[in-house]
Amino acid sequence: MTVEFGLLGPFEVRANGSAVQLGSPKLRILLAALLLHAGRPVPVEELADAVWGQEQPGNPRRAIQLYVTRLRRLSAELDITTRTDAYQINVQPEYVDLGRFHRDLERAARAAKHGDLDGEFDALTAAVAHWRGKPLAGVPSDRLQRDFAPRLHEQHLRAIERRFDIELDRGRGEELLDELVVLAKQNPLRERLWAQLMRALDGQGRRTDALNAYNTVRTRLTEELGIDPDDELQTLYARMLAGSPRTEVTVPRQVPPDVPAFVGRADALAQLTAPLGAPDRPAPVAIALVSGMAGIGKSALAAYWARRAADRFPDGQLWLNLQAFGPRPAVSSDQALTRFLRTLGVSDAKIPLDLDEKTAMFRSLLDGRRMLVVLDNAADAAQVRPLLPSSPGAMVLVTSRNQLSDLVAVEGARSIQLDLLSRDESRQLLAGRLSADRINAARPAADELVDLCARLPLALAVVAARAAERPGFGLEAFVADLRAGQGRLEAFSEMSPATEMRRVFSWSYRELGLPAARLFRLLGQHPGPDFDLGAAASLAGEPRFDVRRLLAELRQAHLLDEPRPGRYALHDLLNVYAGELMLRYDADLDRLQVRRRLLDHYLFTSQAAASTLYPCDPRPSAFEPQDGVVVRSFEDHRAALAWFADEIPALLAVLDQAGDEFPDRATALIFTLADPLTRVGRLHDLVAALQAVLAADADIAVQTRAHRELALAYTRLNRPGDADLHSRLALEASRTLGIETEIARSHRICGLVREAQGRQHEALEHDRQALHHFEAADDDAKRARAICVIAWDLARLGDYQGALSTGQEALALLGKLGDRPGEAFAWDTIGYSHHHLSRYRPAIEAYESALETFQDFGDRYNEADVLVHLGETHYVQGDITAAGEVWSRAHSILADLGDSAAVPLAEKLEQLTLRPTAG
Repeated sequence: MTVEFGLLGPFEVRANGSAVQLGSPKLRILLAALLLHAGRPVPVEELADAVWGQEQPGNPRRAIQLYVTRLRRLSAELDITTRTDAYQINVQPEYVDLGRFHRDLERAARAAKHGDLDGEFDALTAAVAHWRGKPLAGVPSDRLQRDFAPRLHEQHLRAIERRFDIELDRGRGEELLDELVVLAKQNPLRERLWAQLMRALDGQGRRTDALNAYNTVRTRLTEELGIDPDDELQTLYARMLAGSPRTEVTVPRQVPPDVPAFVGRADALAQLTAPLGAPDRPAPVAIALVSGMAGIGKSALAAYWARRAADRFPDGQLWLNLQAFGPRPAVSSDQALTRFLRTLGVSDAKIPLDLDEKTAMFRSLLDGRRMLVVLDNAADAAQVRPLLPSSPGAMVLVTSRNQLSDLVAVEGARSIQLDLLSRDESRQLLAGRLSADRINAARPAADELVDLCARLPLALAVVAARAAERPGFGLEAFVADLRAGQGRLEAFSEMSPATEMRRVFSWSYRELGLPAARLFRLLGQHPGPDFDLGAAASLAGEPRFDVRRLLAELRQAHLLDEPRPGRYALHDLLNVYAGELMLRYDADLDRLQVRRRLLDHYLFTSQAAASTLYPCDPRPSAFEPQDGVVVRSFEDHRAALAWFADEIPALLAVLDQAGDEFPDRATALIFTLADPLTRVGRLHDLVAALQAVLAADADIAVQTRAHRELALAYTRLNRPGDADLHSRLALEASRTLGIETEIARSHRICGLVREAQGRQHEALEHDRQALHHFEAADDDAKRARAICVIAWDLARLGDYQGALSTGQEALALLGKLGDRPGEAFAWDTIGYSHHHLSRYRPAIEAYESALETFQDFGDRYNEADVLVHLGETHYVQGDITAAGEVWSRAHSILADLGDSAAVPLAEKLEQLTLRPTAG
C-alpha cells in the first residue's frame, strides 16, 4: 500500500489515492508534528506541547504513547519508531508534499549555480505546483501554526518571487499580472511582490498604474509599520519617474569657464586623472577630494581639470557650490539633489519629497552613465554622501577647506591636499595676467609681490588685474602700496595666508571712494547668489543713478563681478570680507534696517510684478516700503515674468534670511511668490516655505491662505491625499474667519482638488458655493471667474449645451473686466463644448484663442491642457498629422513639468502610428 501525506494546504493522508480519515484533531496534530521532522526523532515534550499547548494532561508521556499506538493501527505502512524519550516517522521524501517541495528547491538551486536558467525555472515551477493552499490548514495546533506555518509560507513566496523574476526578465509580465495583483493584495507589506507588480505593469505600458502601485505600498508601509519602502522599490520608482516615455534625460554641461592663466598643479591634475582607468574601460565610481585653505585655488583646479577631462564624461558634468564656508546658508543634501534632478530634466512634480527617494532617483538617472559630479565647497562627508552616484564610469570631485577624513576612510576617496603655489608658479601666474617682459623687467618687485600675496592664486589674480589696468606703472609702485597697507590691518595681527588675502582685498578697498566703500560693505548683507541694481540701491538707501556709478567703481576695483549684464555678484571670500569690514567700520549702523530695506525691495517689487500679471486680482499690501527702498514697475506681463525668472534664487535666499527677523513681511512675500514658483516648477521650495508659515504663524487668515496654497501645490505634485487634507483645512479656517471672499476662495480650491481627483459632482458643488460667496462679497472679477469654472464643470459632466451658454456668459463678463487669462479659460471651455457637440471648426477657433493668451502669459500648464483638447478635435476629424503635432507639443510641456498626464499622452502618440494620416 502507498501512503502519501499533504502538509502544503489542508492536511491530508491518502492510501492508494483514497483519503484516510484520522478522526481526532489531536491525531492530526501528532502526525503533522512527526512529518514536519520526518526522518528525525521528536522529543515527547515537543510533541506534547504541539498537541496540548499549555493545557497538558496529567501524564503527557503516556498520552502521546497511546496516540502513537492509534496511528500505527491506521496502517501498517506508517513506520513510527520509538527512540529514548522521542518518536520518529520514517517516510521517503517523495511521499510527503513538503519533501517533494524541498527536493525541487534544491534542484532549482543547483541549476542556478550552473547558470541553467531554464532548469531553474522548471524546478521552481514544479516546487510551486505542490502547494494546495495555506500550509497546515486543518491542524489546530498553536505551536505548529506559530513555528512552522510562517516559515513554510515564506519559502513558498520566495519560490514564487524567484520564478516571477525569471519570467519578468524574459518579458512575460503580461502572463503574470493577474497572479501578481492577487498576491500583492494578499501580502500588502511584501515589498518584493509589489516591485514585481510594478515591473509587470510598466512592461505593459501601464506606467501610471505602476506608479500608483508604489504609492499604495508606500502608504501601507508608512501607516502600518512607520517605515519607508526598501531600496529596491525606491530605485524602481525613481527609474520609472525619470524614464517617462518619449522623454530624454538632459545632458548637463555645468563646468564654469577656466580661470585665466592657470598655472602649476601638475601632480594634483595627474592624481585626478589616475582613478578614471582607460577611456574604453571606465573604472568603478571614483571619488576625489581636493582640500586646502581658502583662496588656494581648489575651485579653479576643479574647473581646469574638468574642462580637459570632459571627453571622459560624455553623459555630462554637474557642478554645484555647496556654500559651506561663505556667509550664505550652506546647500543641504536635500536641496542639492533637488537642483541636480531639475538639471537632469526632472520637474518638481516628479521629484520625491523624501531625501532617500531623491537619492534613489538621482542614482537611477546616473546608472550606466559616464558623468562627472563636482561638489564644490563641501562641509563634511554627511553633506556629500547622498550625492554620490553608484554606477561605474561616474566620478565625484569634492572640494573643501576641511579634510573630510570620513569620506576617505569609508567611501575610499582619493585625498589631494593643495599647497601654496611655488615661487616660479606664482611668477608664471603674474606673467600670464600681465606679460613675461614686464615681470622680467622688475624681477625683485615681482618676487616681493608674490610674497606679499602669500603665493595665493586669488590674491595674485587681484593684484595682477590692478596692475594690468595701469600698464605705465612699475611693479615697484604696487609693492610699495601693498607694504603701506600692512599697518592698516590692525585687526589681523597674526600673519597667515588668510591675512595676506585680506591685505590684497584691503589694497583694492582703499582705492574706493567713501560711498563705494560703504556700498561694498552693505552688499555683504545680500544673501542671494546675485542681485540687480534695484536690490543694491535698496541696500544702500540711495538713488539708482548714484548706485549704478558706485557699482561700476566696485567692478573696476575687482571687488565685484558682473556675470551678465545687469546682474552682480560677490565672490564668497569678498562677501566674508565685506561683512568683516561692516563689523569694524559700521558699529552704529542698524543692520536690521538694512536687511528690511532689502526685503521690502523684493516684497513690493514682487507685488508689483504680480499685479501686472493679474490686474483683475488686486491684493492690497498691509505694509508700506521704508524710505530708500527701490520698487520696480513693469511695462507689461512679459517684463514681470522675466523679472521673476531672474530673481527666484535671490527671492528664496531673502526669504530664508527674513523668516525670523520679519515674519509678517516674509509671509506676505511667500504668498506673492506662490504662483511664480509654480510657473517655474519650484514646487518643493514652495511647499517647504508654506509649511514653515503654518508652523510659525497662528493667525487664522494666514493659516487659511497657507492651506489653500498647499492644496494647490500638492495637486500639482500629484499627492491627492495631502491636497484633499489642506483643502478641507482651508475651508474650515476660512469659515472661522468669516470673510465671504476667503470662504469663496477656499471653496474654489476644494473644487479644483476634487476635479483633479475625478470627483466632478463634488467639484461643481464647491464651485457653486464659491460663486455664491463671491456674489455676497460683491466681487465682480471673482464672480466672472467662478461662472467660468462652473461652465467647465458642466462640460466635464457632459452638459455641453449648458457649458457653452455659461462659458459665453463668462467670456462676456471677463472681456468687460479686461481679464485676459480668465478669457482664455472661457475660450477653452467653449472649444471643449463645441467639440463634444460635433462643431469642430468653432472648437478649433476657440482653442486657438485660448492658446494665444496662455502662451503670451507663460502659463504652460494651461497651454498644455488646451493643446491636448485641440489634438482631440484634429483626431476625431481624421487629421492625424495635426493631432500628432499638437499632442507632441503638449507632451513636451507636461513631461517638462512632470505632470502625470504626460504618460497617457505618450501612449496616445505611439498609437497614432497605427493609423494612416488624413488624405
